[in-house]
Amino acid sequence: MRIFVLSVSMRADSNSDMLADAFSAGAAAAGNEVHKKSLRNLAIKPCNSCWACAKNGGHCVIDDDMKQLYAELDRCDFLLIAAPLYYATFPAQFFAFINRLYPYWTQKAYPKLDCAFFGVCADSDQSFELMDRTYFSLIGEIGWRNRKVLHVPGVVKPGDMRNHPALAEAEAFGRSLT
Repeated sequence: MRIFVLSVSMRADSNSDMLADAFSAGAAAAGNEVHKKSLRNLAIKPCNSCWACAKNGGHCVIDDDMKQLYAELDRCDFLLIAAPLYYATFPAQFFAFINRLYPYWTQKAYPKLDCAFFGVCADSDQSFELMDRTYFSLIGEIGWRNRKVLHVPGVVKPGDMRNHPALAEAEAFGRSLT
């Protein structure tokens, strides 16, 4: 299986990255091909609503790093979204990614994927409510199938994920995918 891991954190070696890396290690150990990209390393412009993609067969004309993500989405069987909670929801860069999925919508041709969402936050599990609504609205619209949601509350400082029990859960879930 080809797995694409999308890291949404804007900080290198973040707590959500550690969770994504544990998942990736488990998935690779199970024989899967794992590719990871981080939004912090990509320049993704917002959709400008030009509608070119509706007229040209679903190809976005904006020349930026979203092309890398389109290629990954078109080739993968499974998508993991790993994200920190920023001010009650996903970081802003994730919303640019969501909006740039529009070319698929214009063609009614989203890639058929299974997916999962792993989130970390400093607060309680209830803090994930808006993130969960965003995630489930997105995958519901697209037709992707959720396989797992993993919330890790109480992760405050950089590095707090080290030795956290959720890492073993993430790795075990990665190993379960074949």
